[in-house]
Amino acid sequence: MPPAVWLPVSSAGLPTWSVS
Repeated sequence: MPPAVWLPVSSAGLPTWSVS
């Protein structure tokens, strides 16, 4: 899996990353 993938923006309206 890629080191980081885009997730839907958080409730704060900022982009969130999921590092696996």
